[in-house]
Amino acid sequence: MLNQDYGKATLIEAVVFIISNCAAGGFNFWLANGEISVLRNDREDDATARVFAAIVIPYFILTEFVPCIVFARTIKIFGNVMEPEQEEDEQVEQELNNQREVARREQARAP
Repeated sequence: MLNQDYGKATLIEAVVFIISNCAAGGFNFWLANGEISVLRNDREDDATARVFAAIVIPYFILTEFVPCIVFARTIKIFGNVMEPEQEEDEQVEQELNNQREVARREQARAP
């Protein structure tokens, strides 16, 4: 209802959250079937610590980090939808800062 870009962002966010929750549920189901002891032993054994890391690190990236990034992006788009002038004001301010920097450099070069 608000904006087409925001609608797309929320759709992508919903898909990412569904995938991450399904992955988390599947991993927890796997652990509940007795695999937690294998994983715990892999963590404690130096020879198989890499296997533990190869399983757990991507798991946390998929279930925690990626949804966090997607949510932050959605909130940024929502902020732009609610206050579009703010983005334009930031662009104008950046352009003014660039012009001031160019003028300062030219004054520094002048004898």
